[in-house]
Amino acid sequence: MTVVSGSTHTRRRALSSAWWQTSVHLALILGLCACLPRLVPGATVSRIRRLDCWDDARKTTRVTVQVDSSPTWTVQEYDSPPRVLVRVQQAQLDKSLGVAQEEKLFVNFNKGMVGKVEAWQTSANRVYLYVYLNAKCKTNVYMKNSFLCLDFERPKEQQVVVEPPEKVRQRKSVLTKFVVIDPGHGGEEPGACGLYGTIEKGIVLNISKHLAALMNDPKNKSFHAYLTREEDFCPQLEERVVFANELAAKGGADCMVSIHCNWARNANANGVEIFRLSESEVTQEAIRGMSKVTAGGTKINYNQETQDFLTRLRVEDADRLGKSLLDQLCLIPGFSRRAEYAKQARFRVLRNLHVSGVLVEVGFLSNWSDAMKIKNPAVQGQIAQKIYDGLKAYFGVETVEPTRSKPVASAASTTSLRYHKTVKGDSLWSVAQTYGVNVEDLCNTNVIPGRVLREGQVLVIPGGSGFRIASDSEPIASSAPAPTTRPSVLSEQSYSVKPGDNLYSISKRYSVSIQQLRTRNNLSKRSVIHPGDVLVIPERPNR
Repeated sequence: MTVVSGSTHTRRRALSSAWWQTSVHLALILGLCACLPRLVPGATVSRIRRLDCWDDARKTTRVTVQVDSSPTWTVQEYDSPPRVLVRVQQAQLDKSLGVAQEEKLFVNFNKGMVGKVEAWQTSANRVYLYVYLNAKCKTNVYMKNSFLCLDFERPKEQQVVVEPPEKVRQRKSVLTKFVVIDPGHGGEEPGACGLYGTIEKGIVLNISKHLAALMNDPKNKSFHAYLTREEDFCPQLEERVVFANELAAKGGADCMVSIHCNWARNANANGVEIFRLSESEVTQEAIRGMSKVTAGGTKINYNQETQDFLTRLRVEDADRLGKSLLDQLCLIPGFSRRAEYAKQARFRVLRNLHVSGVLVEVGFLSNWSDAMKIKNPAVQGQIAQKIYDGLKAYFGVETVEPTRSKPVASAASTTSLRYHKTVKGDSLWSVAQTYGVNVEDLCNTNVIPGRVLREGQVLVIPGGSGFRIASDSEPIASSAPAPTTRPSVLSEQSYSVKPGDNLYSISKRYSVSIQQLRTRNNLSKRSVIHPGDVLVIPERPNR
């Protein structure tokens, strides 16, 4: 048995204590080294990578300066001619702008309040930005994510004011319902960037404009819509909420629908999702604002009982609104729901609203099937129509439908259901020539790695000269002439997945193999099919 003396034990404790002290000191030194660039002036240099200008055509023109780190700046305004000088400290112009030191970069924007922008870099790592204005206006400079934003507010006499709710009621009806439509993102924030070149900010703006056109039709006396943005511009989240709340205070907002597109790392994720706030996320400001809107100017006893009642009312209304929209959107062929109800989320654009609001994710741009459908302008029109139908169901309103022609999509962006199975010797050029389409359209419609075709690959052939959708049930028809030769054209049919279906049961029903189903529908071995998914059933080619 080994006996440890008291002195030996003391020495071991001393060594252990010294080891811990050394570790703590080393950690402090490493932490100081990491923070040194922030503590020492001039230690970091911010690079300016891009200049852009955005105009909302209502109130604000914004110049965005993309930087890779947050810089410091000073602002100086001049009157003759009206211009603003922004001195950005410890910054450089990136080489990608193609400007050498002491050389000037000129950009003519001519948008809204902004004429042109001059930028140049001095030897002391300082960048001067001169913004020449079309008229003297209020200036606001701030950081937003990775952008230094310069906002120029129009004079009040030049601002575009939306039509007041009382005038709308005089023109339409005292029972008119007002809906605030919020197209997500915009301007310097593109949102989700998905397959086939899809960009969220443009898609949701198109859907929102379709929806607003349905509601603001002169023959439609039941609805009127207000858009938080009508151009490629990104209002701040607080501005979107204030816009809706100001309308609600004037009786011009009964609900708000924020429209977005989804994105996920899992390429198999698909379907429609709708979100609303939970009871715990409804703020005191929202409840107080809702009490004023609900009471219509009448004083009420605002206590805990009233607060709880209004909170439940807000959540239940959002639930009903989300369920109505979800039920209608899933009626579009190929669209499926990811849940039977509106999910809970903590979106800032919904938190301080004085009216019920939901956020609609119309599909996943990271999923090849969803992205292909959402990219189609005709499908965007259908999405707007179904959101409109969901709002009618939520409010219990019967409307006189507008009788005008539906939008016609161009051939480059719309796809007819024609397929080609490649054979030995096929190339992109030969397939394009056979069907009278463009090679670029063929590549944008299909996923072709390296633009090299493999034998047996099934290609979707983009449509002809135009398409028109007369109703939800009428299929998209092509007016393009049939190709003179159709080698290996597939006469296929589609199948909508029902509850309880799996690949094995579907393959047995149509006498095809599971591998053929996977290959034809671009499914991996880990892919899971859901009720409402549309599968293309492969058949033998007609030769």
